[in-house]
Amino acid sequence: FFTSAESALENFRLGLARENDAEKRLQASKEMTTVLGNLYIESEEDSREQYLTQYRDFTSQMGQLYGPHEAFARVLFDKAEDMRSMKRKPELYKDYYTYAAEAYAKAADIRRDLGETDVNTPLFAGIAYLNAEEFAPAAKYLNMAVELDPNLEQAWFYMEFSYYKAEQYDDAIKAGLFIDQTLGSTDPQVFQILWQSYKAKAVAADNAGDPAGFAENKRLYEDAYITYATYKGLADVTPPVLLSKAEEKEKDKIESAIYEKDNVAILEAKVQGRFIKGVMLNKGTATIEYVEMTIDLKDATGEIVGSTYTEKENLRPGVQTRFEAAIIQDDVTDFAITDLVVE
Repeated sequence: FFTSAESALENFRLGLARENDAEKRLQASKEMTTVLGNLYIESEEDSREQYLTQYRDFTSQMGQLYGPHEAFARVLFDKAEDMRSMKRKPELYKDYYTYAAEAYAKAADIRRDLGETDVNTPLFAGIAYLNAEEFAPAAKYLNMAVELDPNLEQAWFYMEFSYYKAEQYDDAIKAGLFIDQTLGSTDPQVFQILWQSYKAKAVAADNAGDPAGFAENKRLYEDAYITYATYKGLADVTPPVLLSKAEEKEKDKIESAIYEKDNVAILEAKVQGRFIKGVMLNKGTATIEYVEMTIDLKDATGEIVGSTYTEKENLRPGVQTRFEAAIIQDDVTDFAITDLVVE
């Protein structure tokens, strides 16, 4: 293979040096870069770089010809697709996607400069960059594709995904909303990226101390998730709960309540001078008219030295209420809540 391929390369070089017909030069140059692409694929890792260099040098000499770039790209892209479908050597097929993307991108730029409209070249450049996990250039060429064909949903979707992976969430959302509102897509994958983007923006707003931004993006996340789940046909379309850091902290606090009975949780309590002071929470959905709490008082040895109690009225659901219970004894250092009467 290598002997015949190298011989073919030499024949192409000699033929191009003598050939003046533009069509024949174009055809020969495409065949030459096809051979270079195959040589790159078939060579051992430590010797394939020379064929990539030859491709770059040769195409730079050929000027504004996009055909040689597309021929080289097609060989590498098809090989990468084949390997990826069989889940073979991901580090190698990513390499093929990378250089296929480079070649398709060169061809797309030349076509643009020449005023030629071909949506497939920037589309394949974007897809190759995406599969090579180079998300910013992927978005660039997919954007070029949708400029040529605004109704190409495939390009819009890949662009949405590329922007999401590049953490450019606003751009991902714009692409997703275009697919939804203009193209009328019902593809759940479109809305999956939308809810993931809104969720990422909500988390970023929370980290930046922007509660309004968190609340708005949380609302949009929940709406997008419901649409995603509906189109996907899920039985339960309820969005997974998204909490701010403050809400997470409060949730942890509630879950670690020091005492709980009949939907009343004692979240915290401690001895402060002549009082035991703390916070209770109505975890239910209805107002609790009356609560009475009994507390055993202990000295430094852990012995019970007496008791006290406190009462509260009209505990609204979900609202934390402060309480305090008086201490008469002088030697109280600890306590134990023994009962809650809830009416």
